[in-house]
Amino acid sequence: MDNRLKRYLYIWLIAAGIGIIIGSLFQSSYFDELKEINDLFFNNINNYPVYMGTQENIFLLFKVICKRILPFGLMWVLEKTDFVIPYIMWFLVSRGFFFGFFVSFMGICYKLEAVKLMFGSLFPHMLVYAAVFIFVILCITKGIKRKKRIVVLALAVIMLAGCLMETYLSPVILGGVI
Repeated sequence: MDNRLKRYLYIWLIAAGIGIIIGSLFQSSYFDELKEINDLFFNNINNYPVYMGTQENIFLLFKVICKRILPFGLMWVLEKTDFVIPYIMWFLVSRGFFFGFFVSFMGICYKLEAVKLMFGSLFPHMLVYAAVFIFVILCITKGIKRKKRIVVLALAVIMLAGCLMETYLSPVILGGVI
């Protein structure tokens, strides 16, 4: 594994660890309200086919595309600037922290059932996003020169596939594990 990639992985893991610690330490300030919101969310997922129509799905897909493609595009836009490495660091730290916080909250809230719920919440779209962002970070830090447009387009299509999975497939999977 490339040294730079190892450093990025360590930074993400440290941020995830901090998220777990912060989530555990400050649970009294957020736990009840967040559990109520989460329980409502899981209840809505169980009733997903009843409440979600075509128009809502299209709006949700648009929202997911904007949320997921923006960081992807921003990395490519910042590629030739001095801001790309700080942006990658911010991206890794923020995603690591939020993942750690999520794991902490789910573990405290749902105990053993948390693993099943986290799997249902994150699979399969997060695997796609993680793979794409690892590849993007490698391409940017190593400086891909040949067939760059094809690589960017292929990664964008894969990201779009992840967005489709997040919008249409993941609620079904999560509903199945609930």
